[in-house]
Amino acid sequence: MKIFVVMAGLLWLSFCASAQGVRLPVKPHEEAKVIEVKNNNTRVLSQPSVDKNAKEIWWEENQVYTVVEEMPQYPGGIEAMYKYFGDNLVYPAEAQAAAKEGSVILSFIVEKDGSIREIEILKDDVGYGAAEAASKVVSSMPLWTPGKQDGKPVRVKIVNPFKFKLPK
Repeated sequence: MKIFVVMAGLLWLSFCASAQGVRLPVKPHEEAKVIEVKNNNTRVLSQPSVDKNAKEIWWEENQVYTVVEEMPQYPGGIEAMYKYFGDNLVYPAEAQAAAKEGSVILSFIVEKDGSIREIEILKDDVGYGAAEAASKVVSSMPLWTPGKQDGKPVRVKIVNPFKFKLPK
């Protein structure tokens, strides 16, 4: 009974509005076209814009992916990246003196041009400047080959662990 009353109310509202030449939105779940109804003739008064709005354009330009069709590549591959880390990562003297071992996990974004931005420390079990040392090495990496989605370069977030272990 309630459903019938609501439907009858909506039909009555539509009838009254169309009889008075009032503009009604169509397809409330999508972008609405504003139409005018007069004497059983309808006329479209406005069309939804085909162009993307500024927010959609900004989102497409700045979206950060975690997985893409073509992931970013360090020059020379993953082995070359770990060799670079091994050659350039300095174990902080304070951490060595305190005999601190553990892991540091960093995230960073490989930009559309292959540069590294937004380095973030996710975990630092070592302390004593280990996270800062890892961040310094990541920030000094050469340009990567950027990731691609649908054939276009995109921003991709990478998460990378660093193990700090004292020699025995």
